[in-house]
Amino acid sequence: MMRLGYRWFVVGIALAASTASRPVYSQTPSGRAPSRPADDSAASMLETWSRAGTLSGLRWPRFPYYRDELTSLYAATGWRPIWTASSRPTADARVVIELLRGAEERGLRSEDYDAPELGRRFDVLSADPRPAAHDVAWFDLALSVGTVAMVTLTAFADRAVGTALPSIVRDLDALASFGLANAGPAASFLVTLAFAGAWADRRGPLPVLRTGVVAFGLAQLLVGLAAAIAVVIVGRLLSGIGEALVDVSLIVLVAKAIPSELRPRIFSLVSAAWVRFPSGTEFDFAFVDADKPNYINYYEKLLQLVRPGGLICADNTLGLSGAPIIRQNSVHAKAMDEFNRHVHHDERVDLSMVSIGEGLSLLRRR
Repeated sequence: MMRLGYRWFVVGIALAASTASRPVYSQTPSGRAPSRPADDSAASMLETWSRAGTLSGLRWPRFPYYRDELTSLYAATGWRPIWTASSRPTADARVVIELLRGAEERGLRSEDYDAPELGRRFDVLSADPRPAAHDVAWFDLALSVGTVAMVTLTAFADRAVGTALPSIVRDLDALASFGLANAGPAASFLVTLAFAGAWADRRGPLPVLRTGVVAFGLAQLLVGLAAAIAVVIVGRLLSGIGEALVDVSLIVLVAKAIPSELRPRIFSLVSAAWVRFPSGTEFDFAFVDADKPNYINYYEKLLQLVRPGGLICADNTLGLSGAPIIRQNSVHAKAMDEFNRHVHHDERVDLSMVSIGEGLSLLRRR
């Protein structure tokens, strides 16, 4: 059930925030943000690691794609841990760890989210009468990173299903039905939204959630086992229905469990994880031809995504608008000159400049 990791992450966050909401997120009479805890050692470490976008000891220690959202989330708590209370892991943390351990059910590996290590540290922190602040902070941020990484890999898997759809309809000799199979989930999703909210208000979110999970799982089974295009279309339509039911029920759950001041940050974090690549994803080739002042930023991001031996191509490294950059004084020309100097001294790549068009830099990652 490839997209369910996203929803279960929201449930886990909602439960954790609900458990910790009273002591952590209470507002001062003046409406200012909550103050830092008296012993701010763990808080200080959470702030440092979140802002750095890296945490040693993880399978994928760098998480630059989620840094801003995680920083915003923890800053809203006064840099207090989310998954622990009085330096002890909460029961909700155990639930989320079990969800990470169940990644194999979605064709993923629990080791990619540090689930085994998180389970071990959960037991150690629970048994230690005076756990170190470093261990508390590491556990809390690692669990947040693991859950968000699972959202992204789940999203990546879901994108793969859409990518495979042309091959599916071709193998079933039903290319004329591609449009219906592709757009079906969006249509059934919109139709289901019309009554899912009223159902959740009337019966509560949990019955809607359970129905949505069953519908979504059955949809994936139908598509995976389909021998005819009609079954694929039914499965795709049912997928949209299940997705709408799950989405609506989780929105209701989050709205009830999480204080209003944290809701935008929670949904921002989940949305960012849904659209960004996971830190374990690697590519063979990347081509850059975008806004010139950000070339160095794009280049640094791509070095994290392109595998060793992979190739990054950067356009316009010799000229812009028909003139050499060394003869121009524009912001874009200066940015390209700065980019060229940046990569020229970078020992992480092998550089070759080709005088094709307005210049093409070939950067092979070592």
